[in-house]
Amino acid sequence: MSNGRSTGYGKPPVGPVKININLNDLEDVVCPNCDNSIFSLSFVRMKKLGVVQSPNNKPMILKVEVAVCSKCESVFQVAEDKLIPIT
Repeated sequence: MSNGRSTGYGKPPVGPVKININLNDLEDVVCPNCDNSIFSLSFVRMKKLGVVQSPNNKPMILKVEVAVCSKCESVFQVAEDKLIPIT
């Protein structure tokens, strides 16, 4: 009987893997300016990508995800493991 998770012998499971993470055990990301840990996420910063840089040779507008601190309203670009201040 198949559980829908394997493609055969020796092959990895197919589909999402469930992991149990207790969020209370993880470190909060905090604003470096005021130590607040609540942010609003938005796609308000936009950048123009020129024809030469574009993968399809057409100009494009890129939407950059930013985080806004709910206390001091500092704006940060969201990177994989850190917040980068936007000036």
